[in-house]
Amino acid sequence: MRQVCKGVAEELGFSVETADGPVAALLRAASHPSDVVLLDMGHKQEEQMQLLARIKKLHPGCEVIVADPHAGNGSLTAIQKTGVFEFLRKPYHPEEFKNLLERMSVHLRTREVPSVSMHANGKGPGTLISQSLEMQKLLHMIPTIGSSRRPVLIVGESGTGKEILARAIHLAADAPGCTFVKIDCASSSQSLIEAGLFVDRAGGSTIFLDEVSALPLEVQDRLVRALQDQEMRRASKNMTLRPGSRLIGSTRVELEPACRQGAFRRDLCLRLQVVTLRIPPLRERREDIPLLVRQVLAQISAQRERSCTISNQAMKILLMHEWPGNVTELEACIQRAAAMADGRELRPEDLPAYLHPPLRNSFPDPVQNVTEIIPLAEVEKKTILGALERLKGDKMATARRLGIGKTTLYRKLREYGIAGQWITRPTD
Repeated sequence: MRQVCKGVAEELGFSVETADGPVAALLRAASHPSDVVLLDMGHKQEEQMQLLARIKKLHPGCEVIVADPHAGNGSLTAIQKTGVFEFLRKPYHPEEFKNLLERMSVHLRTREVPSVSMHANGKGPGTLISQSLEMQKLLHMIPTIGSSRRPVLIVGESGTGKEILARAIHLAADAPGCTFVKIDCASSSQSLIEAGLFVDRAGGSTIFLDEVSALPLEVQDRLVRALQDQEMRRASKNMTLRPGSRLIGSTRVELEPACRQGAFRRDLCLRLQVVTLRIPPLRERREDIPLLVRQVLAQISAQRERSCTISNQAMKILLMHEWPGNVTELEACIQRAAAMADGRELRPEDLPAYLHPPLRNSFPDPVQNVTEIIPLAEVEKKTILGALERLKGDKMATARRLGIGKTTLYRKLREYGIAGQWITRPTD
């Protein structure tokens, strides 16, 4: 039936990928962002529900069609809540599937494009691009925030694109002649910071305080008084901000602990937090990784005047990594791999070695340096627990790395009495 449906979809112009089972389907979904997924519920509804939730988390804009023998009898409320586009009651005729896909084609052509990008015209790539819902909400707010001229605080880990977002807000103000002034609070001297903040120049400015948490206390005092004077529309000697200036601060850490410790003035914190934007780390929006990779590869292809692509296996490795350096680390990784690659397609062996360390070095040896004989079941239990902790509780990845099925992993967790610790959410 899967092959019949594949043929029907291809006749309508769809490019089709098939998968036999939840694990294969999730791997396909991770490496092949799709417009439509046809999911057969079968007799393992719990597994398929977990698969459905993971696919929607990877690709929120993906439309799902569920084939189920119980469709239409009112017993599918839980599935409907996951955002299914439509149901097919089994058994169904290929003509029914064709008619549904024709309606789907119309829907896909008329719906809003699921990815959003924002150009900042700054140094480097200068573009924020995303199809994750949280990032889309943030990017859609930029025009309104840009026109308000109120202070903004951008919170996010290193490499998430805080400066790009700040430049996008600056450009959204649509103020000709207004300059963007970046002040590195962590590495600049106090005199340079004060010169950037308080030296009088013609025209307005957007002052970007990068890592504002590192701002010296003396400068914080002067800045608070200058902001108070600006609010009262009065000028004080040597304390006036640039005319028409607007403050945007960024920080990797929350300011509240610094306020409690007296390292950051609370009144300055409150003034900066008029609008607070939080950029999620890349590991929390993995659906953006293929978009970002293709963006970097397009830039590399343009520079080389020949196409540069990436294999499915290499993309899977990128999707599994935690990316502590976020987008900056991902971009550097792709650029390095492209420089090292022999051909036009990036393959796993072109990626840095730290992205795919061998399994034998990933987990502690549960029987190393012991004198007593440990039961085999205890060794197995420790190995599974070590893998789960190493992979942040990702059961699918753990099963794959241990060379067992996910069903087997769940059974082992129940046998060892630790299922409650690791199987807690429908999406696990």
